[in-house]
Amino acid sequence: LVTSDHVLAETWLYVIGAILALVPPNTIPDEAEVSLNLPVLIFALLVQRARRSRAEEGLRLSEDKFSKAFHASPEPISIYRYQDAVILEVNERWTSVYGYSREEAVGHTALELNLVEPEDREKIKGLLEKQGSVREFGADFKTKRGEIRHVSLSAEQIVINNELCVIFLHHDITERKRAEEQLKTSSVQLRALSESLRRAKEEEGIRIARELH
Repeated sequence: LVTSDHVLAETWLYVIGAILALVPPNTIPDEAEVSLNLPVLIFALLVQRARRSRAEEGLRLSEDKFSKAFHASPEPISIYRYQDAVILEVNERWTSVYGYSREEAVGHTALELNLVEPEDREKIKGLLEKQGSVREFGADFKTKRGEIRHVSLSAEQIVINNELCVIFLHHDITERKRAEEQLKTSSVQLRALSESLRRAKEEEGIRIARELH
């Protein structure tokens, strides 16, 4: 059995929801305007609360989506504080590639972890200061075990909790670089072999010519 109070409550919720789409953001009356008009004040507070709840829900959903994408990414991702380059967050792929746990990385800089050469860090910093982003910057990063990983680095400035930060995407191209080096070595060896065969053929031709004469 649906009570009249229940119907009234649902009706008011429907009305408030409809009005939210019509009331401009800055038209909620203040205390001076409503004075002793208590119903208007209550209505204004309800509108304000409903609007805030809707905004908070949208923000929460956005944060959830970002968090899932961040941690599920197949590429290493890190977030640094722009002011002092301290690492604020890393995803699981980052920890597996570089060998540091999240606890070992967060709160430290890349230089403190010996991840990147100072020269490359200054170049990255200069790009961020000049254009606010970095696109496919090639740099060598060192893992905890001392292995060198060739990385194509991209970065973008973002604001988190009113603080300027930088999110880095580390595209590991180590295997591609190794393949390119092997291909280059094979190409050099092939040219050397071809030149050696050419000389041998010329020498053989000269030898045969001498024998015939």
